[in-house]
Amino acid sequence: MKTFKNINRVLSAMIGIFVAAFVGYGIYAFWDYTAHPEIYQIRLLPWYTNLLVYAVFVVIFVTVMTVVKLIVCKKA
Repeated sequence: MKTFKNINRVLSAMIGIFVAAFVGYGIYAFWDYTAHPEIYQIRLLPWYTNLLVYAVFVVIFVTVMTVVKLIVCKKA
């Protein structure tokens, strides 16, 4: 029982770390865009394109970790 609780904590921490890293990157990307708009005017794609790609990966990761957490909770 205690092992499942520890696994659940680790999975929750991993989800939190990935979401926090994504939010931090989003804040940095927006700050960089507002500080250096001339760099982003040269590019063909909008400044937030990389942010959207990372968002997709974070959503997939969080979904997988949530499914794993549900499986662990069912076994406990």
